[in-house]
Amino acid sequence: MQLSVIVISKNEEKHIGLCLDSVFAEIKAMPATEVILVDSRSTDRTIDIASKYDIKIAVIDKKHKTTPGLGRLIGTQLAEGKLIFFIDGDKVLTPGWLKEALSIINKSETIAGVAGNIEQGVWDSDGNFRLLHVTSYFKNKYQYGIPVAITIDGTGLLKKAALETAGGYDPFMPSCEDTDLFLRIEKNKSVIAWTPEIMCRHLVDYYNMQEVIKRTLSGYYLGLGYYLRKALKNKIFWKSLSSKELPFSYGIWLLLGIFCFLLSFLNKSYFIFFLWLIMNFIGLVIVFVRIKLNKKNKGFFPSIAHILGSSLGVVCGFFITPKPVDSKFNYKIIK
Repeated sequence: MQLSVIVISKNEEKHIGLCLDSVFAEIKAMPATEVILVDSRSTDRTIDIASKYDIKIAVIDKKHKTTPGLGRLIGTQLAEGKLIFFIDGDKVLTPGWLKEALSIINKSETIAGVAGNIEQGVWDSDGNFRLLHVTSYFKNKYQYGIPVAITIDGTGLLKKAALETAGGYDPFMPSCEDTDLFLRIEKNKSVIAWTPEIMCRHLVDYYNMQEVIKRTLSGYYLGLGYYLRKALKNKIFWKSLSSKELPFSYGIWLLLGIFCFLLSFLNKSYFIFFLWLIMNFIGLVIVFVRIKLNKKNKGFFPSIAHILGSSLGVVCGFFITPKPVDSKFNYKIIK
């Protein structure tokens, strides 16, 4: 088997059909290709819809806490291909991108994978895709003459051997499992090649209150701090800061506020803490103005909730002790 496509899902009945349609349209001319769906116990019609396609479906056992990393780890174990393309169930693959990535990945032994840009957006009431922004993982960085990504998303083409050498996806991380893997791949002197083309569309609005609540309940924000704690343990702490600089800056700012409060309390003078509060108010005004100028953004309160969730997640998640990935994870093949 040359290529395995791993799709992970949880309650993606609105998107899984679009995702699988885009995958099968891309691989129909590719020999020796398999598609595997690893589902995190969806309670909607995700599995019913996916069952109509020529794929293998695995459902994670109920005794395990589901995470994207666990889905990808199980998918890796099931995959027979030397190359693995990962994609989430709420993403739509761009026609031609995978073919281009396959032509790049074997150009050098140092290339462990290939990634590209991602269009983040939603469907509007008329059924049209509304672009919110484009996520790019390229910052004019080159290694061995190859344009390389500065991190990876959950979507991308990877060599299975490089993936396993780096230790694979961490199944315990609520989020940032992709960036964690990237840093371990980079530590092994390998690179993720970058293509300027749009790799896929991600059908999600991060600054929608429903999405913020969903991420809070799933522990997503805690994953930011968990990721930092694990990076410190693996001696790649400073690199981890640069890869997720904005959310981490929120956490550092919150810690600064706590420090200012304690210092003010001990000195019985709250000037420093009030100064920190005033700077927060100025920051809120800036966020409000930017949202008003950017009509694509959904609202002020979801944006603030996202910032607050990220800040608390960085601080609280840092106190979660990383677990060794030596457990056996159960799943059931239902197709």
